[in-house]
Amino acid sequence: MSKNSDATQTIKKEDLLCITDLNAEKIKNMTENQLRDYTKTLKSFLNLFPLQKGQMESALQVKNYATVLQCLRSIESKLTQLYADNLAYDCKKQINLHHDLDNIRHDKLNVFIDYFFSNLNLLFSDIQKIFEEQEMMVHIEQKQEILSAKIKEKITTIAELDTKKIEQMTDKQLNTFVNNLITFHEDFPAQESGLRSAVKLKQSSSVISWLTVIEKALANIHANSLMEDCKNQIELNKDINNIRHERLEVFVNYFLTSLSMLSDDIEKLNLSTIRQLTKHLLK
Repeated sequence: MSKNSDATQTIKKEDLLCITDLNAEKIKNMTENQLRDYTKTLKSFLNLFPLQKGQMESALQVKNYATVLQCLRSIESKLTQLYADNLAYDCKKQINLHHDLDNIRHDKLNVFIDYFFSNLNLLFSDIQKIFEEQEMMVHIEQKQEILSAKIKEKITTIAELDTKKIEQMTDKQLNTFVNNLITFHEDFPAQESGLRSAVKLKQSSSVISWLTVIEKALANIHANSLMEDCKNQIELNKDINNIRHERLEVFVNYFLTSLSMLSDDIEKLNLSTIRQLTKHLLK
């Protein structure tokens, strides 16, 4: 269900395309390997930007223009790697305009840096938001995995159910399966009554019809052994005119006892709560 939850989990292209400062075409054309490397560059930007901002503000305050330009060059390089092309261009333009350290007009440079860092703050916030949402989703998925495993563990305490199939279910399949369990338990009293009545009245075709309905219900909940027993009886008694009723009645009595115990075990699972939990997994 969840992806690898390490710190450099690859960012999705569709999330990046929502950031208007990034070059959409370049992002669209990235390969998976490039996207993984790009994700690391984004993470590096988040880690370095606050330090670079503080260093530049301190240098600008004491008019240490050499350090200011050094910070701008570093930021310009990182923005180029991020495909924040317009911001990188603005930065490079200011570096070229202020190459002569002895003739820098402080108030003009200060106005640009205020403007520039306002835009960088927005870019920083947009990128940070993507990583925070990603982190939150990983956390949710991890909790869902634990919840899904607990639900499966509880269900597989019923010996008649196919453990392997249940363990391999996706959350969507598990939700459907739980609904099938509920349906089986709710429908069983009517099926039991109908089957017993058909046996009592020796209505062989009706007996087979009820067994066919029950076989399908057992298949839906992966009660394979009981389903095979039911299927075998249907096959053995497919010739309605040659059914030995006493033998069929013995099987039905045994079979309904087994189904009744299965229905009781399903009821003990507290299915209404489990259904709510499986619905939560799909959110």
